[in-house]
Amino acid sequence: MKKDFELSWHYPRTRLAQAYLMTLESGAPTMAIFAERRKGKTEFLTDDMTPLAESKGHRCCYVNFWEDRTNPVACIVNGVNRSLKSELVGVLRGWKKEISVNLGALQAKITKDADASIQTANAALQCLLEPDGTILLQCDEIQHLATSPEFEDVTASLRTWIDSNKKRVRTIFTGSSQDNLNRLFRNQRAAFYNSASIVPFPDMTIEFAEFLSRRFHYLTGRSLPAELIMPVFIENHSSPAFIVELLQVMVRDGYYDLDTGLAYYYKLHPRNEDNLQIWNALSLIDRKILVKLAKPEAGSLYTRESYDSLSKEIGVKVSKSSIQNSLNRMREAGLLINQGRGVWEFENSGFKSFVAGAEGF
Repeated sequence: MKKDFELSWHYPRTRLAQAYLMTLESGAPTMAIFAERRKGKTEFLTDDMTPLAESKGHRCCYVNFWEDRTNPVACIVNGVNRSLKSELVGVLRGWKKEISVNLGALQAKITKDADASIQTANAALQCLLEPDGTILLQCDEIQHLATSPEFEDVTASLRTWIDSNKKRVRTIFTGSSQDNLNRLFRNQRAAFYNSASIVPFPDMTIEFAEFLSRRFHYLTGRSLPAELIMPVFIENHSSPAFIVELLQVMVRDGYYDLDTGLAYYYKLHPRNEDNLQIWNALSLIDRKILVKLAKPEAGSLYTRESYDSLSKEIGVKVSKSSIQNSLNRMREAGLLINQGRGVWEFENSGFKSFVAGAEGF
């Protein structure tokens, strides 16, 4: 236990993993988890869900569809390959050797052929079914399959394989785009329509800050109370990736006061650098629409008053089609979610906060 604490900043979310696994084992074999980027979903899957599921006798396979964004088949094969290589049960050694050879051939096929076939993905997934036992399939960034019509066949094939083996396969999907998850799971024409309920991934609580406080004290001998860590964590959109990186920099470079450490961190990593890059790439009408949407009292964009206001602000006549084209463009860029009936929301709360203060840019 002490050795693990010395080596890792990972905060174990055991209770959440137990709750999810219990749900999967009790008759709801699939679930989809949504959270914005840098919320700790991947670490939760690999460091919490996988060890727990393996301790319960499940074989785990982790597939990340951002591993190769142009080739989801390669992502599936890589995930299966990692899963089989990670098994150390002695009685499976001969079987594993045979499977390893087969996967090697599949890998070679993908390397040589950019148009990797659906049959290749199915062949890889079938390897998970031997010998008998249950499988926990973890599909990270599943929403990426909704970003291109070219991925429709592999998406349909994956759904078919999961459904065909639902007595043995438990599946967790995770996604960081609410809009693309909706396209994948709530669009009646989509392959995964109605296949899993989308559940939120809860933010960390004060217990996480207490863990970080203990970790900081262990490494530095200095006190950094959880009550000081928590507001900074919340202000930065409850991102565990941000707060852990901040504290790691402070430990590394000898900063023991949180305000001083935060100022130093922002010198190394300028605040809103990524948001500014996105903002600067937008057209004027895109920016003006985002500013309106970021206001708490934001009303409908589709009114004569809105058209006239935008026309005056950007200096050209704005129509309903102008606004719709802008909204669609920003939706495709992953900035906005279409909630239906003319309601639009930001995909990322951090970018929304940035835009709310960007009216003077």
